[in-house]
Amino acid sequence: FLSRMASSNMRTLLLCLGYLTLSHTEPCVNNTVLDQPWRNIDCSDAECLSEFKCDNSLSYGWYRFNSSADWRIPETVVPVRQCSTYATGWLNGSHPIVQEGEVKRTVCFNWHDGPCSWSSEIKIKNCSNFFVYELRPVPKCDAAYCTITERPPSDPCEDHKVLKQPWRSTQCKNSECYGGFTSDISINYGWYRFKSSGGWKIPETLVPTHRCSGYSTAWIDGAHPTVGEGIATRTVCTHWNGNPCYLMHEIRIKNCASYFVYELKSLYCCSVYCTDPETTTHRPEVQSSAESVHSTSPISAGEANIAAPEKIIKVEVTSMTKLDDETTKRIVLKRVQRMVEEQCPGNTIDFNQVEVECSDVDPPDGEGGSTL
Repeated sequence: FLSRMASSNMRTLLLCLGYLTLSHTEPCVNNTVLDQPWRNIDCSDAECLSEFKCDNSLSYGWYRFNSSADWRIPETVVPVRQCSTYATGWLNGSHPIVQEGEVKRTVCFNWHDGPCSWSSEIKIKNCSNFFVYELRPVPKCDAAYCTITERPPSDPCEDHKVLKQPWRSTQCKNSECYGGFTSDISINYGWYRFKSSGGWKIPETLVPTHRCSGYSTAWIDGAHPTVGEGIATRTVCTHWNGNPCYLMHEIRIKNCASYFVYELKSLYCCSVYCTDPETTTHRPEVQSSAESVHSTSPISAGEANIAAPEKIIKVEVTSMTKLDDETTKRIVLKRVQRMVEEQCPGNTIDFNQVEVECSDVDPPDGEGGSTL
């Protein structure tokens, strides 16, 4: 009986495990590899294949691009008649990091009606050293998903475009600084830095309409990140028709110590990203340094870069007898050194830079002695 019972339990366990294995699919493992060099954005017209391609017959499922030089869908608009097709498919957004898991993104197809003449929602997963995409057939022909040559991820503080455009200043009313009204409808998705006499930072407060050489003005509804936050997400509002946030979308920002970089997207017609002219004389590294200093005495922003912030540590020493200050200091310093050795191995304290102040504290009720 015991033998039969054990056998039955084992069979049940194996069946359950087998069911779980079959019912779960990991796209990083279970995917179809598309080894198709003709998808490269450098393939103009039909020069790489002698014909134009269309992904209308592509089966719905998970795919990985693994051709001779390509492995991911580009994140910027691809000109028409590239990638061996007419309408070129590009990712209107950024690829996820590993920790994000599966995410939803939009693929736009560039054709006569604009960079996003039509679109398709897909899923993407970062598999550490490659991406997988849950693709579906394209909405129309001839259209295809494009691929771009692998490039290692770069730091946006170093890899960005500089916009030297003083007409973006909030002080520019109507068309007085540009000779006409303009907009950011054609700005390419990517990282940018503002650097001009008109300012280098997008305003954090509402900007009146008909400023910044545009009709509708874009401003950030929130505070810029500190250096320690890394890349942060913020909301951009466009002011129009009496509504401070008539339209809104999210962008990413990074504080590069002496300037900010923004991952911008195109705006609707007549809208423009504004800059604050007052920021030309106030640098973020001064603000960040001053905010990060916590000291018992005043310290200037200029000294903040070289002076280490002071730390105040409260140490209680309970004794049944009265201790003199020198004895108490030795006990305190030994205890602090032990704390440093436990929490920060390899670090030491220069006791010549440590000041110890002693004060008597009444002991709890029912206990003798004194606490210093």
